[in-house]
Amino acid sequence: MTDNPYYAQSRAQRLVREAVKNGSMPEAATLLCTDCGNWAKVYDHRKYSEPLNVEPVCVSCNCKRGPAEDSPVMLSFRRKLQQPPARLPAGDSTGAVQD
Repeated sequence: MTDNPYYAQSRAQRLVREAVKNGSMPEAATLLCTDCGNWAKVYDHRKYSEPLNVEPVCVSCNCKRGPAEDSPVMLSFRRKLQQPPARLPAGDSTGAVQD
């Protein structure tokens, strides 16, 4: 197993497709959205590290939920938050440009 988040995302999506194909999971479109009760369209992963832990959701609710917490987008965002802030030029506490 690799720590590559793109691999984890791809693997989780593939495992769900295979589970639907072999009949161990129903098609998402045959279920109701767990958030709003409309017809679902897709399965939503909250953690790609738990590939078959998914919920059926409609497209609108899937967008509202945002990316999985271990998705490449979220991991990149967290890394950026952990970086120290850029230093201001010496003698400038505001960062404002002076004429």
